[in-house]
Amino acid sequence: MRAVWELEPCTVDAVHLAVSRTHRLKETSTRTLLRRLEQKGYLTHKEAGRAYVYRAVEPARSLAARAVRQIIDRFCQGSV
Repeated sequence: MRAVWELEPCTVDAVHLAVSRTHRLKETSTRTLLRRLEQKGYLTHKEAGRAYVYRAVEPARSLAARAVRQIIDRFCQGSV
């Protein structure tokens, strides 16, 4: 997600180049991860020719805040 936020809008190739600097990951694995993030509602894509151009559905801060709220709801029954 960090690579998508930094490169947005981005293609699979752009994300793969960014991620492969620190992680040994095949291009097909990058494609699969992006597809799964889209299925979970974190990303959306548009077609540009034969390539998919990905965008995050929400900014990093919003996603982080939502994740914290979910943790509080799950483990503390909503009570901080």
